[in-house]
Amino acid sequence: MTFKILADSRDRTPWLAARKHGIGSSDIAAVCGLSSWASPIDVWLEKTGRSQRGESDDLHFEIGRALEPLIADRYTRQLGEPVENTGKLYGSVERPWQLATPDRLRPDGKPVECKVSYTSDGWGEPGSDEVPQQYICQVQWQLDVLGQEFGHIAAIIGRSFRVYTVRYDADLCEALRSAAERFWNDYVLADVQPPVTEHERDQAYLQSKFNAYDAARIKQAEPPDDELATLYAAACAAEETAEREAMLYGNQLRERIGEAEGIDGLYWRATWKAPKAANTVDWEAVASELHPPRELIAKYTAPKNASRRFLFKMKGFAQ
Repeated sequence: MTFKILADSRDRTPWLAARKHGIGSSDIAAVCGLSSWASPIDVWLEKTGRSQRGESDDLHFEIGRALEPLIADRYTRQLGEPVENTGKLYGSVERPWQLATPDRLRPDGKPVECKVSYTSDGWGEPGSDEVPQQYICQVQWQLDVLGQEFGHIAAIIGRSFRVYTVRYDADLCEALRSAAERFWNDYVLADVQPPVTEHERDQAYLQSKFNAYDAARIKQAEPPDDELATLYAAACAAEETAEREAMLYGNQLRERIGEAEGIDGLYWRATWKAPKAANTVDWEAVASELHPPRELIAKYTAPKNASRRFLFKMKGFAQ
């Protein structure tokens, strides 16, 4: 057997503790920079005990957990294969830091992941392996731990139910193991923060980490700062150029549409129409009309902490 059982999620405290001792199948995409939900820093924070990302109260994850039984039941009815929610944390015998907790397991040991997606972006035809990269990484990691040749992803996508097949890819798993081992040794065991990435989660992390600052201190730039500033300015200029071009072509299409509602092309459609009117309530005006006493206003008035705002400009250039 290539794996062993390390913990059971029904005993929550030891299960959460065991998860911190390795890279799980829900972590591997983030470690490789392919997750839309987490960055490498998120994984590092969890594994070093600095956060509890695994206990996420994000609405999307909450909905996914709630729908897991429904998806699993639909999978069984459609494929005739029973599945079990073992809740167990499995670990590789050869690599103790390689962990996996599949959503469901079939009697033959093959994993079944239950997913919910509101759009079909990144999803191909049912039965194929055309699924978002982060889910490919997740299932490949499970197959590698469990020693299985294929697994399934059962998904509610929009208003449809689909099942996808992910077959074991030895080369991909070797690359994933290599990336995970480097991450585990260089960052988790060494207790060194991974480099920041373009992930929006890293911006939130930096905002929290450096929320307190010396308002009277301006640092003198060093060579690495100058290099980063040059790259940032170039990226902003490219973005502004792209935005201007998009506005130009959009306005030209609006002119072409003119008094029509839209234009139909061979492979595209553009429409230019007014949204349906909606009634809104000006609550501030309502309150003003009622002349509330100052004490009532004070009762519902509280200071709002402002987040640090990042501003950048090139000196000597008009902005």
